[in-house]
Amino acid sequence: MAENLLEVDDRVYELHAEVCRVLANPVRLRILDVLRGGAKSPAELADAIDVSKTNLSQHLRTMRVRGLVRRRRTGNSVVYTVTDARLFDACATLRSLVREQLRAGGELARRGFGSSPPAPTERFDAPASDEG
Repeated sequence: MAENLLEVDDRVYELHAEVCRVLANPVRLRILDVLRGGAKSPAELADAIDVSKTNLSQHLRTMRVRGLVRRRRTGNSVVYTVTDARLFDACATLRSLVREQLRAGGELARRGFGSSPPAPTERFDAPASDEG
């Protein structure tokens, strides 16, 4: 029984990592940000995030294969939407964390949002101190 639970947990971790790999691209994050406003055509998405339609198509395919966006045909046109609105919350939470890290390191004022975040100020893998 415990082995089956571990197998399920391992599969969840694998799928979680796969979703994170798909989202680990600034263009794909921008796509999600634009889709927050509702269904968009490929032309609308390409204009909004300033990428070529060919490049956009590759990103949308990757996101569609992973199940993050869906393509819907309406008449002669195609629009894209997210499959689950919780993606917006997940991305917003991570973006908030990154912004806090940038502010804490003074990086926001010096470099803006496009730079690498500073080294973490505390280690999460370090054992907790009993001092208090």
